[in-house]
Amino acid sequence: MNLNPPPNPAVFPNRSQVTAALERAAARARLIAEQTGTKLIVVPSPPAKPATPDSKHP
Repeated sequence: MNLNPPPNPAVFPNRSQVTAALERAAARARLIAEQTGTKLIVVPSPPAKPATPDSKHP
């Protein structure tokens, strides 16, 4: 029995699709904050660590 089926590209977007979706959401949040007079607080996150080829994910 295979507990890890192959990834379905329709379900799991690639990195550029995720980034684009996050950028669209951020733009909408800025627009809504502007229209409502709400202060938008952005907390910078630490830079992402590059994945090593030998790293395994469970």
